[in-house]
Amino acid sequence: MIAVKYGAIELSELVTWADAIILELENPPTELFDVSLAKSVSQTVSALNQLGVGALCNKSELSKSVFGIFHNYLNSENPNYERISKALFDMYMENLIPDAESGTYMVSYWDELDLAELGHYGNVEEVKLSMKNLINEKKR
Repeated sequence: MIAVKYGAIELSELVTWADAIILELENPPTELFDVSLAKSVSQTVSALNQLGVGALCNKSELSKSVFGIFHNYLNSENPNYERISKALFDMYMENLIPDAESGTYMVSYWDELDLAELGHYGNVEEVKLSMKNLINEKKR
């Protein structure tokens, strides 16, 4: 949900994921069909909320999987670091962190990037590199 909500994964990729699971399972959850048929990000997030995937997973492992998606996104042609910094903050607030040490960084990137972009404090490229390094180190 977080990867979709913050634009790190395309809707079409999520539909492909849902379709593959539907074909694998004998009795797939009906919510997967909602994901498969979603036409917007809000419909997808709603369907994923109904599916409740996060409740079934270890939060540390789930966060590492999301970091893997973020890693791919940040290495794409036009990554939006502002979005990902906000996603990391939201993940921290939901206790969706790989480990306690990572959480201390995740909670700060959004402010650090904003302050650096405004020219108040810090260097934009250093904040981006730090964010990228953390994600790369903790991804699954």
